[in-house]
Amino acid sequence: MASANKVMKLVLGVKDVVVEGVRIEESKAAFDSEPFRIVIDVRPCAKAGMRCQRCGRRCAGYDKDSKPKLWRSPDLNGIKTYLSYRRRRVLCPEHGVEYEAVPWAFPATSFTRHFTSLVALLSMRLNRTAAAEMLRVNWRTAQSCVTRILGHLEPDPRARLRGLASIGIDETSYTKGHNYVTTVVNHDTGEVVWAAAGHDEKTLSGFFEELTEEERASIRLVSGDAAAWIRKCVAKYCPGARFCLDGFHAVQWAVESVDDVRREEWNAIRAGVRELDAKLKSLPADAPDSERRRLQDSIGKARDEASRLKNTRYALGKNPENLTPFQQQKLEFAVEASPRLARAHRLKELARLVFHSGSGEEARAMFKDFYWKATHSRLAPFRKLAHSYKEHLEEIINTVESGLSNARIEAMNSKIKLMIRKAYGFQVIENLLSTIMLGCSNLRIPLPNRNGFGMRAC
Repeated sequence: MASANKVMKLVLGVKDVVVEGVRIEESKAAFDSEPFRIVIDVRPCAKAGMRCQRCGRRCAGYDKDSKPKLWRSPDLNGIKTYLSYRRRRVLCPEHGVEYEAVPWAFPATSFTRHFTSLVALLSMRLNRTAAAEMLRVNWRTAQSCVTRILGHLEPDPRARLRGLASIGIDETSYTKGHNYVTTVVNHDTGEVVWAAAGHDEKTLSGFFEELTEEERASIRLVSGDAAAWIRKCVAKYCPGARFCLDGFHAVQWAVESVDDVRREEWNAIRAGVRELDAKLKSLPADAPDSERRRLQDSIGKARDEASRLKNTRYALGKNPENLTPFQQQKLEFAVEASPRLARAHRLKELARLVFHSGSGEEARAMFKDFYWKATHSRLAPFRKLAHSYKEHLEEIINTVESGLSNARIEAMNSKIKLMIRKAYGFQVIENLLSTIMLGCSNLRIPLPNRNGFGMRAC
């Protein structure tokens, strides 16, 4: 039969600890909704005691607290549980007088390690308010647990910055207005390696200046949109890296160009309707009824055509292979109703094919074909687009040859948006950054008695 000491240590999931006793304490506060709590008296075992909590060095004793300290532990069947111990202070040769390290808790906290991990995990998976209410802690305490567990799992913040070869850079808003956070993602590991508030050259320069010369030289590929501040920083700090223009953003320019042509066509039809309407109103009273009916029928048809053309935006911009049957009908109507829209849609698809080329040479040939057709299409939006593509041609070729895109970064941005919504926003930007670094990483929060098994924060 197992001893009570062994059973309690298994329940606590803590090693290098001796259980001296268990007691039930009644609450002395009349307003307390919890009439009692479980208190477990513990102490570190001989080999784990008398160590500095800052460096872990074994030190000589200095003194001992007059009263025991309580550490909140995960609840037992819904009953608040605490570990109790009269802490000793040690005399560290390096740090002076410090409290001794205890194996069940992090330094300078009133929670056990397992309770901190539980609070952090639920705070990341749920919203802060729900996690705090469930575990009966303050929501600010929940956020501090997230920061503390990040520091425990990754004591060296620069660890992710080593060995970078291909990175992606993007920004996302975190509050209403123009408040952005810039993130840098490692394409090889799929985790955020750096994040900071702001979205300008000064902000991004902070990332590159954290890297050593060797670390900057190791970066070979950088993906991002066409923002000038991103390209300028990459050219300044990593001149040997190839910049890859994100294909999604580049094709989106073509989609916007198609929509510009669609709006021009819609406005032209509406202008014709106004002209016909004015002509109808100017008809003399003795005008033939047939002429009046003809104008009315023409106005009705033009208005119907304008209404149908207005609702073809998504059908024109969506990839043809992803169209629903109803959207396919809308697309067929648009290209039949307007030769200019038909040309615009063909040019948009030709621009897509440039990014689906199998090699750089094929992409150059496809671009040459697109450029000639776009500049001779008599469509101003596509002439402008052709010149923009020509300006970024080498970056487009780099994208085709490397296969890099910002898809992973856009996925991270969606995850960041979800974190912000679950937390109902962040008042302190440092809390958001620690949440991003924990949630958008490969770190796993450990769980008790799982043989080292841990769960990802998000």
